[in-house]
Amino acid sequence: MLGTVSIVDDVPSAFAAVLASRFAARVDARFAIAFSGGGTARECYQAVAALPSGTIEWPLVDSWWGDERCVPLDDPASNHLLTHEALLDHVGPVGSDHPMMGGSDGADAYDALLAAAAPLDLVHLGLGPDGHTASLFP
Repeated sequence: MLGTVSIVDDVPSAFAAVLASRFAARVDARFAIAFSGGGTARECYQAVAALPSGTIEWPLVDSWWGDERCVPLDDPASNHLLTHEALLDHVGPVGSDHPMMGGSDGADAYDALLAAAAPLDLVHLGLGPDGHTASLFP
């Protein structure tokens, strides 16, 4: 799927299908995904939560974040909280959960943690109305 651009009418359903397909085709036993946030991400994660049970074996999934706000994990603005509310709290425990922590050294610590981990299998990135993605603003 790399290098492919698809125009879809139903982004959440398309994302759920891509995630299910990538999980089924994984090379290793584990599957690492980086989540994002925002309204479309919430809808995408709700579509994944609605997949038939067993489509994704969540204990084999390692969850990471491609962007996060510098707020506590239980803050209503937290992408970690959004992902748990829309998806992870509905599918049972994941294999590992690696939240991105704020603070002065949070980005460096997360970079080191991610660099030491296995490669990500899938990264979900939204696109804001101003063209931003992964909290990188134009």
